Amino acid sequence: MLSDSLFNTMLLFGLIFTAAGFVLGLFCNNRRIFQLEDRIMRLKRTVAHLQRKLEERDEESEDAAIQQDAQAMTGDR
Repeated sequence: MLSDSLFNTMLLFGLIFTAAGFVLGLFCNNRRIFQLEDRIMRLKRTVAHLQRKLEERDEESEDAAIQQDAQAMTGDR
């Protein structure tokens, strides 16, 4: 009789701790997913910023090359 109640108590505690661990595991995993999504969004913004910067640099170098060609054609060095 005592062993049955002890077994039932241990079974109940096991179920409670398993459920609590499952809920905490879901919470922690969900937080990690949000952190990963945040990192991905920051990386996308950084890549877009660097692409714009690179395009501006290319445009500036093209403008400088056009000016040099124009100076070479008119002889204004």
